[in-house]
Amino acid sequence: MRLYLSTSQIPELTGLPRNMRLKFVSFAIVAMKSDRRLTPFLPVLLAILGGIAAVFGGLFLAPLFLPTGSVVSSAAPTSIDMISSLAGAASGAAVGGFVGQQILFSRMRPYLRKLLSS
Repeated sequence: MRLYLSTSQIPELTGLPRNMRLKFVSFAIVAMKSDRRLTPFLPVLLAILGGIAAVFGGLFLAPLFLPTGSVVSSAAPTSIDMISSLAGAASGAAVGGFVGQQILFSRMRPYLRKLLSS
């Protein structure tokens, strides 16, 4: 599977101006909603799931990387707990959104072919 960082790298849309690419992508998403209801929302859903999973992962993994004398699992959250949670949420959301966007682009390509052929 090839990674597409932007719509200009999708083979069906190469050579088109930016405004036309965005129109075709939006038309393909609308067409995709009738067949696959959750696929257009996949980047957002995976970003949310990745952020939530990374927050809890950061809370549980932070004690492994801290010096042995520090207490992280106390009742009151410390600043390192908050920093690790925020960093985990940001990285998890970014990875989840990127993976969701790649899946969306790959599933969008047949709809783009249909739109461009008609």
